[in-house]
Amino acid sequence: DDGTIYELTNVDPNWRDGPGKNMRSGVDSIIIAAGAVMSGASIDLGGSEPMFAMAQNRRDLAALERRKLASGEKTVLAVRVVSSDSVYSNSAPYLRDKILGTNGDRLNLSSQYAACSYEKLTFKGAPTRAMKTDPRNGSTQINNGVVTVRINTRVSGRSDDGIRNAVVDQLRSNFGTSPENLADYVMLCLPPGTEGNWVAYAFVNSWMSIYNNQWCNSVSAQMHEIGHNLGLGHSGEDAAYDDKSGMMGFSYNSETSPKMCFNGAKSWQLGWYQDKSTSVGLNGDECFEDKLYGVADYGKSLSKYVVIKINDGGSTDHYVTFNRRLGINSESQEAGNLVTITRAAGEGRSLSNSQRVATLDAGNSYTVRANGKNFVVRVVSIPNNQYAQVVISENGQGCNTQQDDGICEDVTIKVDVRTDRYPAETSWTLANNCGTSPTVNSPEYGNRNRVYSNTYCLPPAQYTFEIKDSYGDGICCQQGNGAYAVTYDGEEAVSGGEFLRSQTTTFGSCIDGGDLVSPPTRKPTRIPTQNPTRNPTKNPTAPPTKRPTNEPTPVPTSEPTDEPTKKPTPVPTSEPTGKPTKEPTDHPISAPDDSSVITPNDGNVGSSSPTSRPTNSPTDAPNPQPTCIRRWGGCPEPGSGGTCCNNRGCLFGAWCR
Repeated sequence: DDGTIYELTNVDPNWRDGPGKNMRSGVDSIIIAAGAVMSGASIDLGGSEPMFAMAQNRRDLAALERRKLASGEKTVLAVRVVSSDSVYSNSAPYLRDKILGTNGDRLNLSSQYAACSYEKLTFKGAPTRAMKTDPRNGSTQINNGVVTVRINTRVSGRSDDGIRNAVVDQLRSNFGTSPENLADYVMLCLPPGTEGNWVAYAFVNSWMSIYNNQWCNSVSAQMHEIGHNLGLGHSGEDAAYDDKSGMMGFSYNSETSPKMCFNGAKSWQLGWYQDKSTSVGLNGDECFEDKLYGVADYGKSLSKYVVIKINDGGSTDHYVTFNRRLGINSESQEAGNLVTITRAAGEGRSLSNSQRVATLDAGNSYTVRANGKNFVVRVVSIPNNQYAQVVISENGQGCNTQQDDGICEDVTIKVDVRTDRYPAETSWTLANNCGTSPTVNSPEYGNRNRVYSNTYCLPPAQYTFEIKDSYGDGICCQQGNGAYAVTYDGEEAVSGGEFLRSQTTTFGSCIDGGDLVSPPTRKPTRIPTQNPTRNPTKNPTAPPTKRPTNEPTPVPTSEPTDEPTKKPTPVPTSEPTGKPTKEPTDHPISAPDDSSVITPNDGNVGSSSPTSRPTNSPTDAPNPQPTCIRRWGGCPEPGSGGTCCNNRGCLFGAWCR
């Protein structure tokens, strides 16, 4: 459904040379049997034959997907693995606490799934069970969700596949049944020393997940891998794993954070918020205009909507959510208190990787093409980060508006910011010096080298714009080619980027402690007077100026340095690779950040298939060369007497004569 092409290997030759030869591209579908193994874009059928998904089979499959809704009370079994030369690093009581919270742990697999689902999906330990055959080698019985299994083999330098199979065989021998009969979900905590630097992986729509030593204790790794067992694909933005707004993206080497749930596509698929979800487009309303709340507010009576699906006639749809950073979602690592739009295949019912395609603040909009129409998602406002007032319609206007030309009757102030390599350091305020409107504060910037645009309809007044950099090196040019520009009613008021801790500019006007200088009207009065005044003054009063006459400040004249001069951070500042580094850190961190991010190594999609492995070696550090500010031919170099203008095509100004 997501457009990926897979190669089927180890297929039953009778099927390959028989029914398989008659398959019609783009028409026929097949169902892959449980137990198939996926690696990248290859599916190993293990000698079995697939089944054609005829109409009745498709209906049966859809019913199966509905029955597999992630709900109910599930049992989980964590397996401490001991080998002849290595052992999982923690005790059974410690592992039980990290997964089930039995000894005061406040954030774990059980607690966070229960919180995000509002108790619709809960986990408890597999019941106590004695071994059928005691090998007398240190293996134990199952005790409240945890068991110790000893295998008589070395793990040093061996593949995790071989160790995994040895553990499964030993469990079967000890308890006289397949491990899948011991619990709904089985987590294998392998000891350190296996081949390669890997983190964790899982079988999709299945019962087993596998972890490299202490990654069994990571709450994000637990939720990620069990998420694959539940049928969830990865969450990405520019790469497969890098949507950090919720789980199923990066995993973090931390036992205590992050506390967050899932993005819009995953939230729709999990089905926990069905009573507060709606669709726009095919088989739904053609327009939406209402308040959109975050999943952290789902349980409140005032929250009418949490997830919106823009339904397309094809297999790929879009999902709109407000990612409120609060409570159960208080540690969302990206796009906090903003509206997010994610795209996914599978009609929101089955396995599909998702992509975050837009992150919107108040005043922003994004157009989705669906059913041959352009649906505009417009964020009207986000009052105090409590909810987002959202409109989704063909023209972006309100659903009950008969005619709305979209014209701001006051003045329009637009703030554009292009972030540098440290976006979280940048903030700004826009203060009304005449007291006729509250101060406007900047959104949170979370993405590097990205342009953010925010537009505000405000009263005409004198405004002070202050931009700040918490580190003290501005946004250009030591750590990237950052810049900003502010326009007041269509004309540039200020632009720049090279400063230290802050830069302040005042524009507009007000008089007598707050009385506004009235701007000229945009449109004629609706009813003109019938007769002119009898005695006009000999000389008309000068019309008030609409804007200040000061020349805008020029763009910074310094060339970006060849290499960043930022002070080194205490931990590595490497960008996470498209797939995670597998070498875990020695100790978990208390608050995850970019430096602690490690992507899960389970990029699999498909039914009952293990996820693939990440690359063994992460990149050392990003080394992008900063790009120079574009100049027009024939214009002077910075510092040679040129002036800054913004009317010749550059986003944030160009040098010209």
